[in-house]
Amino acid sequence: MRSIKHLEAARVRLIRDMERFCLRHRISETTFGKLAVRDGKFAARLRGGENLTLRTMTRADEFISGGAHPAGQPSRCAGCADG
Repeated sequence: MRSIKHLEAARVRLIRDMERFCLRHRISETTFGKLAVRDGKFAARLRGGENLTLRTMTRADEFISGGAHPAGQPSRCAGCADG
């Protein structure tokens, strides 16, 4: 039971972090999914509670933590030094 609560908490945290990242970098959640995990439906799957692998969730988390900018685009990040 504890691991289920832990996974749910991780999912909720990742949704929150993804939302903040998308707002900060002015990208859609679809674009986020494509860039972070190569899945444009990632956000919908995450919100829908679908089973996602730990590897996929880790990749999304690492993308956020790395502060990556959308590939091939100049930074439009409101809080970034180069945006």
